[in-house]
Amino acid sequence: MIEEDGYFYGRGTGDNKAGVVLLTATFIRLREQGFVPKRDLIIAITGDEETDAQAITSLVTEHRDLVDAEFALNSDAGHGGMDANGNPLGMQIQMAEKNYMTFDLTVKNRGGHSSAPRADNAIYELATALKNLEAFHWPAKLNDITKLQFERQAELAAPGDRVASAMGRFAKNIHDQEAVEILRNSGAMGQTRTTCVATMLNAGHAENALPQTANATVNCRVFPGESVADTTAMLKKAVANQGVAVVVRGNPTAGPSSPVRDDVMDLVTESIRSQYPDLPVVPIMAAYATDGKLTREAGIPTYGVGAILYGPDDFRAHGLNERVSSRSFFKASGYWHYLMTKL
Repeated sequence: MIEEDGYFYGRGTGDNKAGVVLLTATFIRLREQGFVPKRDLIIAITGDEETDAQAITSLVTEHRDLVDAEFALNSDAGHGGMDANGNPLGMQIQMAEKNYMTFDLTVKNRGGHSSAPRADNAIYELATALKNLEAFHWPAKLNDITKLQFERQAELAAPGDRVASAMGRFAKNIHDQEAVEILRNSGAMGQTRTTCVATMLNAGHAENALPQTANATVNCRVFPGESVADTTAMLKKAVANQGVAVVVRGNPTAGPSSPVRDDVMDLVTESIRSQYPDLPVVPIMAAYATDGKLTREAGIPTYGVGAILYGPDDFRAHGLNERVSSRSFFKASGYWHYLMTKL
């Protein structure tokens, strides 16, 4: 890692070494200060969230006594934004996240020689199925968290903000079709429904042979409350072709949302404003995945409260040039110290 022009640069800096360092440093600082908490404070650090998440799975299943808690605070989510000049815009508290499921869509065919094409072709059949998926509109949904999120964002928006206005209308009535369409064609689409998108293709075995197999990988980010069976059934409906096999990979689970707790929301907001007075704070449901999904599934309500601010060109997770504003990092250090002493 290097520090340059007001930023810490390095692989994993933002996702999530900054969060790990901030938590660890805060615990060390509190211990050195002789701080005695009113409740047990447990720090848990895992390192395989991007692969199979065995670390957190082991903790909540085989070593539950080490991490059993009333709730968990997750540094890997719940961040905020600033403009290109470094002015803070707002902060998020992540209270839910969509569930991650991947499916294989497969068409099989007897194949043949390319000099004698036929009407039945595995590639064409799969392509039609994917076009059906592209055109399919997943049902709009709302939960307690997205309702709060949209209401708050509508309140904070500038007059004339069409998307924010649609958020407010959608929060009042999910059957408002104009609002649904505006949100479906905006960056907020993932907050209103399950999404499934084709991400990889593989077909055929030779340039002069009709394909015997065509396969597409489809990744879904599933709205909390939908089961694996629900998503599979809806994906089959979207594909609209019984000749296409739809098979889920692995053994995904459908985790719940965390309950909306005013005490957690108020304390986190107070802690954020100890560093950024009057900064707007918005509860959200995230479309990405963290280990918080697994702690929620284990019955530990989890809230993403990382409190790092990112500018328009700062969020570079999984890239070679990840970066975190050094000013934002040290502000987050003050925030975590304040939060831990008030829990």
